[in-house]
Amino acid sequence: MGHDWQECRQAAVAGQFYPAEAKRLRTDLGQFLCGAREADPSIRALIVPHAGYQYSGPTAGRAFGLLKGVPGIERVVVIAPSHRVAFKGISLGNYGSFATPIGNLQVDTAACQTLAGASRLISTRQDAHAFEHALEVQLPFIQTVLPKAKLVPIVCGQLSRADIREVADALKAHLLDGRTLWIISSDFTHFGHAFGYVPFQQDVPKRLEDLDLGAVQLIKRLDCAAFLDYVEQTGATICGRLPIALLLRILQTDAGRWQVDLVHYTTSGELTRDYEHTVSYASLAVRDKTAPTPSQRTDSSQMLSGKEKQTLLDLARKSIRAHLGLEPPPALPPQEHPPVLTGKAASF
Repeated sequence: MGHDWQECRQAAVAGQFYPAEAKRLRTDLGQFLCGAREADPSIRALIVPHAGYQYSGPTAGRAFGLLKGVPGIERVVVIAPSHRVAFKGISLGNYGSFATPIGNLQVDTAACQTLAGASRLISTRQDAHAFEHALEVQLPFIQTVLPKAKLVPIVCGQLSRADIREVADALKAHLLDGRTLWIISSDFTHFGHAFGYVPFQQDVPKRLEDLDLGAVQLIKRLDCAAFLDYVEQTGATICGRLPIALLLRILQTDAGRWQVDLVHYTTSGELTRDYEHTVSYASLAVRDKTAPTPSQRTDSSQMLSGKEKQTLLDLARKSIRAHLGLEPPPALPPQEHPPVLTGKAASF
């Protein structure tokens, strides 16, 4: 047990799974995040991998980058599998903050304290968190894209299907709201003799992708029971299968509201060309279909009128002709440009 939610959980795998030096860490994060498409305020959950950043960082970054600059998220629930400590249920850790090389991430202690009393399966044991990398590697991403959000840190131990229902109901009752983002930490299939899982030996890259995407399709359907059946039947070594199952159970009662998209998929084998020992990485985004997407937003300050679009087109044509030496450069003074064309905004 901790000390009344005051203790700071120190970084345990900095320098192993990700850089321990703050400047290098920020540089790497910036490179991973720039692979994302436009930020999407309709996202309510992500499933992201947790290997060393050199392997899974780009896949995780493409998902986390969709949250960059998104307003309204005040709390992030991270659910990670336990790799080091065997226990039943889930653990909140009883920490007041979590440290990384780029600062401390504050815990939503009020939410954790309330949740801790919601089920016999929810504990506050610190040993489950002390050296767990699957939760820690997500924190620098969260600090970068959602610097003001507080953390609800959850390490998931063993759960039966009945336990999954009980824990999911407690999490949904206390934490599912419009200001909370859910992060599920999971790698996908671990393939090779070192993992004790070699279901095939021919055409490994294609068959491995088919195996993983079979699980992805069931996740996209928000079918918790079918997903767990698939993992049991195939033996797919998805380390975060129980955290994924918790999310599916939480969302499936209102399944029509959610859309799950595969953001990125790769394997360590694709990166190293070694398919005798490979781990799969997938990132998925869960969107609230009742929330506006980037293409649906109508911020009039960023909308261009027909006249403004024509102005841009004329300037482009004149600039091209000037570059070809066919006429002098356009000389329209900045103050004569429409205001929407002189404000700070993204350009491509």
